[in-house]
Amino acid sequence: MPRMFTALIAISGLALLVACERAAPPENMLEQATAHVEQAEQTSTGDFVLALQQLEKADAQIELLLSTHRNSELAGELREGNVTVGPYTLAQLRDSIIPRASARARIQREGDLFEIALYVASSLPDENAGHNAAQQIGAAIQHSGDTPRALEIARRYGRASVEMDALIEARARAVEGDFEGSLKALDAIEDPIRRAAARLMTGEMMADKGRYESALEVIEEAEQQLDVFQQVFRALARAYATAGDYDKALKYGRRAGDNAQTSDALIEIAMILNEQADNENSPATWDAEMAGAILTETHEIIKTMGNDQYRAEYLAVLAHASADGGDREQASRWFDEARAQAEGIESSRMRHESLGVIAFRLAGAGFEELALELLEYSSQRLEEEGAADFIAAELRPFEVHASLGDFDAAMRKLLEIDNRALFMDGLSTVAIAMAEQDVESTEKQRVRLLLHARHLEAPR
Repeated sequence: MPRMFTALIAISGLALLVACERAAPPENMLEQATAHVEQAEQTSTGDFVLALQQLEKADAQIELLLSTHRNSELAGELREGNVTVGPYTLAQLRDSIIPRASARARIQREGDLFEIALYVASSLPDENAGHNAAQQIGAAIQHSGDTPRALEIARRYGRASVEMDALIEARARAVEGDFEGSLKALDAIEDPIRRAAARLMTGEMMADKGRYESALEVIEEAEQQLDVFQQVFRALARAYATAGDYDKALKYGRRAGDNAQTSDALIEIAMILNEQADNENSPATWDAEMAGAILTETHEIIKTMGNDQYRAEYLAVLAHASADGGDREQASRWFDEARAQAEGIESSRMRHESLGVIAFRLAGAGFEELALELLEYSSQRLEEEGAADFIAAELRPFEVHASLGDFDAAMRKLLEIDNRALFMDGLSTVAIAMAEQDVESTEKQRVRLLLHARHLEAPR
């Protein structure tokens, strides 16, 4: 070996030894890397980009440790997985944690509200809950008008089956107005009852599009298979009302089941009538008194309910429907009756639960000040009684604020929910409200607010 080359090797080796001596001890380097990981853990609930930067600094520090102290005992233990960087082994950090953090950072930079929601759904520990949440988000996306994306989500998260594919194709074709193709797709469903129920769905969509005669043919055909099932009467009542056959709508609405189910069906018929009042393609000429008469009939049914809480809450639903029909005076009277009924409930918890439900209905009916006042009052009482779960799951204050268009307040309330499945359900609800109200505030602001949720835990 030439002397000069030997000298270069010696110099290089000496330089490496000097670099190792000048580098921080391996234990200190591991401590610095761990501090970066801990910082990433703290940051990840608020800013995914910053969390990724901290993890990349930790990885760089570990790489320096492995290169400058490659023969040290600590470096060997790191490679073997016997020493961790914070809560993670080196393999976990590089193969799972950093890639996941990178995906989160990309969503923060580029994603919209639905991307965030789907990401959270995919991380739910229970697979069924994840699928259900994704389906809810798919429905919200379709509601916003993006049918292709909604169908892609349905195929990705839906249970793989001939029936699922048939339903997805049928719905897609119906949305496009290809009702013949929609009905043909449903022929793949072998069970006659399930096929009839699916055809009823297509019939309702035909009625929504103004194809009343064709819709009635499909609905009447479905009825022959479904009329033995009481639970389908409500669906039939809604379909006939939409198609303009009000006599049949009322016939089936009155047969929908017990007092609560019948009340639901009749209220839906009245609301369909109110919607069609402003539709120049309405299938029949009628006067708005018909809807009012149906609600009055429903009022008599509600008064016969034996459960005080049911009576109070159904009266609030009735008042909401009346307000939607334009009769705010009648709505106000029925809201007063609902509140008086609720105030008479003996159980303190049940009383404030009902008042909270009434607050939600007041908000939906446009009585904003009363709604917020009652919501605040009932929420405080329920918190005092340890009913936080009920507030989150049933009272849903975020939904009240969303219905009023205050989406910042809605998201703050939503982020208070500890149950992740309920959080996902609420997230899709808020997204639908945004779409319905054609909100123009920046999507990034809403995403940024979401990122501050403690539900988006550190990547594990």
